[in-house]
Amino acid sequence: MSILEVFVPSNLQELQECLKRANENTCLISGGTDLIIKLKENPQINVNLIDLSGVEELKYIKVEGNTVKIGSRATFTQ
Repeated sequence: MSILEVFVPSNLQELQECLKRANENTCLISGGTDLIIKLKENPQINVNLIDLSGVEELKYIKVEGNTVKIGSRATFTQ
């Protein structure tokens, strides 16, 4: 595997800018478990990474009416 570029946005606005430049070789990671699985399945893959770990706005669990919203950085403990 070869990691071509790593982007580490610190807020939603920076994340949006990163996503505008994303292509089919871009992976979003927070913990990395899904990336490990993907790399085991296809070890010759070249990827660009967007690390979500710095985007605090994505770390939430909210109940709104009859809907539960879970942010991509919500933890099992939450």
